[in-house]
Amino acid sequence: MIKYLDFVLPEPDRHGADKPNHKTTLTWKALQKFRSEVRISKKFNDYLKGKSVVIVGPSPYLKNKGRGEFIDSHDIVIRMNKGWKPNPELHKDYGSKTDIRWHCMMEHMNNGGPFDIDGMVDYGIEWLASPFPRNLDYFHNDNIKFEAQNHEEKINFYCFSDLIYYINIMMALETRPNVGTVIFADLMNYDVKNIHLCGITFLLDGYLSEYGRNPDFKKLTIGHATEPQAHLAKLFLENEPEKFSMDQEIIDLVYQI
Repeated sequence: MIKYLDFVLPEPDRHGADKPNHKTTLTWKALQKFRSEVRISKKFNDYLKGKSVVIVGPSPYLKNKGRGEFIDSHDIVIRMNKGWKPNPELHKDYGSKTDIRWHCMMEHMNNGGPFDIDGMVDYGIEWLASPFPRNLDYFHNDNIKFEAQNHEEKINFYCFSDLIYYINIMMALETRPNVGTVIFADLMNYDVKNIHLCGITFLLDGYLSEYGRNPDFKKLTIGHATEPQAHLAKLFLENEPEKFSMDQEIIDLVYQI
């Protein structure tokens, strides 16, 4: 197993996250400055290069929309946490395949759920990805924990590659981003063909009941302010529309904030 530098930085203060109607002042120019020297994983980029990507969340608006075939038509389907293995009854609306599972690295059932490495491999998942960089408190030990469980390297593991970029994004938004937000903020730096958001509403309309998350989802916005994350999505949509897109339902929601 590769050994990494064993230092741990404190997580930046989320001082804006719990303020009523908190908004970010992040501009496209500032975001581009963050991205200008960003570090990426060559191995992960080789896997993603030139491919169409869809990031699928557990929003209930997808129910009865029949978009499963559209979702599965992408080269790479990304799902999060416990949503990695959709119930067959949901395949028509949410699709069935999963190529990458992004996990918050907390195995509690009210968070990401068990890693279940063998189950992921059996389902055809090629990568488990962590939304948090190494050496950042308190996620550092969670990344190490997974690497220890995956010591036989049954599945590829990707860990957010650029500690400085992550900290810059978090400080600019003044909140800890949700997993879905981290995914597109990171992957927009990779050589993918395009990225589409599907079923991700920044906690604006809750969760699919089958997702098994705390039904009082509004409590989950504590520490995860909604507007700054929606603002980040709008920046990418407005400035790189050829690479970044979202379902119309998401667009309608985020532009109401």
